[in-house]
Amino acid sequence: MKQYSYYDAYHRQRKFPMTIRLHRWRSKRGVFLLSFFIALVLVRFFLWEEITEVAGWSRICLERLDANISDSRNFFWYVVIRRSELLLLLTLCGLTRMRKALYYVASGLGGIWLGIFLMSFLKIYGWKGLLLGAAALLPQWIVYGMLFAYLYWLFIRRKELESRESLPRYLLYVLGLFGMMASGIYLECFVNPLLIVFVKNLFVL
Repeated sequence: MKQYSYYDAYHRQRKFPMTIRLHRWRSKRGVFLLSFFIALVLVRFFLWEEITEVAGWSRICLERLDANISDSRNFFWYVVIRRSELLLLLTLCGLTRMRKALYYVASGLGGIWLGIFLMSFLKIYGWKGLLLGAAALLPQWIVYGMLFAYLYWLFIRRKELESRESLPRYLLYVLGLFGMMASGIYLECFVNPLLIVFVKNLFVL
């Protein structure tokens, strides 16, 4: 078998730089970003008037959030149910043979949803709406994004799936999963509303 030195590998990498870049864009992160930018372009130049209905829905969501802040118990259980449904769906996708393709589809849909979500706030509030839309997503969706990456690693990238593992290691995986989920729910219920109120008061929205 022919052996390649570090010198050979380095120069093959320099010889085909675009191949490496295309490989990055084929990753789930690349699919997410590409879908996000496509959604921005399509909404701004082709669906700008049609986005009005979505913008109205965004305003209603903020009004409901203001109302639910005073009723934190119901809001907490609403978030728990909705995020648990999403986690269950992604887990079921990870248990199928098409899990890699389904996770790439989920990445693309997430990018499209983010683009439409931010453009709806831009439509209804102007440039200030971008900050308000970002505030509506932070910081909980950072944790949810990490949770999605963890699920992708758990079901696809992890090499140990092909071998037998001990029960304690499986328990650690499950504890990590639910720990990240609980952190995201806590941030969404108790930190994110304060951030939204701060941004709204800052811009008098």
